Amino acid sequence: MNNSDFHISIKIPAKVIISGEFSCVFGCSVITCPIPLFLCIESNITSNQQNKGQAIIKNKIIGEMKISNNVDEIDNLSTDNKIKDCFLKVYRHAINFYNIQKLVTEFDIDISLESEAPIGMGLGSSAAFILSLFSLCKILKYRSNVENPLSFNQDETNEMKLAENIFHGKSSGIDIISIASGCLGFYEKCNGEWKIKESIKEPNPPFYLLLINSNKSKNTIESLKDVLEKVTN
Repeated sequence: MNNSDFHISIKIPAKVIISGEFSCVFGCSVITCPIPLFLCIESNITSNQQNKGQAIIKNKIIGEMKISNNVDEIDNLSTDNKIKDCFLKVYRHAINFYNIQKLVTEFDIDISLESEAPIGMGLGSSAAFILSLFSLCKILKYRSNVENPLSFNQDETNEMKLAENIFHGKSSGIDIISIASGCLGFYEKCNGEWKIKESIKEPNPPFYLLLINSNKSKNTIESLKDVLEKVTN
């Protein structure tokens, strides 16, 4: 990519929790792995000579949304759609974390988001969404100097876990960690951090998963309340 116009393609897998769904929020062990259902970002980046860059976000669920890349203006934006509001907050969060507040005003960013995984079905769509936006901002900052934009250090992982709270109020962080790890893993919490105890890093694990879509959306916050009652009683 050059210094003016370029294109970015990002694919982030969904995930499935095999054991420990919801209870992992309260520190219980969990077995989880990424699955080959992807959230895909296609983004065209074009220079804006007047430093008045904007972002145009397109998705089947939220439609088309045009916003300024000025983080102060993003702070003051509000919509009547929760998913749109979450997008704005995560986008601003990623811009601030990578300290590219001035840089993004130099570009018009056209973002097309498509998810192969159903939304609100426990497959980590919000985590994949956060990982994709952080990857986008990371590429914008480092350009061709970043070897693997989908490889994240501990500071980046911690920041994305904070960003996931925007969606769920309280997140275990395991979705972010599971997707970023790229492997089937058994995780335990040690001193407040998830540590992988056992893992299978083969591209094709020696088993199949059958996923059945009930077409019934779930409310994560309400589900957590139910689990908390069972854990404490």
